[in-house]
Amino acid sequence: MLNPHRYKMANSVDLSHVDESTNFLIKNWSVAFQVLAASFFLALCAQIKITLPFTPIPLTMQTLAVMIIGVTLGKRNGVWAILAYFAEIAVGMPVLSNFEMNPLVFFGPKAGYIFGFLAQVYLMGWAVEKMKNHQIQFLALMGFVACITQLAIGVLGLAPFVGWKNVIMMGFYPFIGGEILKIFLLCISLKTLRKSI
Repeated sequence: MLNPHRYKMANSVDLSHVDESTNFLIKNWSVAFQVLAASFFLALCAQIKITLPFTPIPLTMQTLAVMIIGVTLGKRNGVWAILAYFAEIAVGMPVLSNFEMNPLVFFGPKAGYIFGFLAQVYLMGWAVEKMKNHQIQFLALMGFVACITQLAIGVLGLAPFVGWKNVIMMGFYPFIGGEILKIFLLCISLKTLRKSI
């Protein structure tokens, strides 16, 4: 004769771990999608550029994209997005300016500026996490610090190709004005967005 209590226990399977696993997978797939989308956004912004005749480094919208990624994804996932972009370059995907496929860019004059994206996105992500009471001024200040840091790393990478005497004039000063404008646009956009929400 069947024991009802035993039968009930045999059929009362604990599925809580299944729900936890499902939520974990959904969350991580969502993060992975955001990271990948951000890396493609960075590649798209690489196509918006102005070539300068006196330097091998063009003006692009990539640094604005990096700041946006840091603000939206935070420092941890922002760094993952930049690393995903590096991986796309390394395997030869057309994610550089003019849809160029060139893994050797990591060894050229632009390498420092590309590697500088890591510091820039981390600083912007950190700034957003530390920002209190929607302090746009703090974000603007950290945006300037992040841009200067990225340019400084870029200068270190450019110097062996153009010489230390020329590197500041060719790889630093021409980009300061553009970076300040990008920071202004980012802060104004965030302020407008928060007012509309």
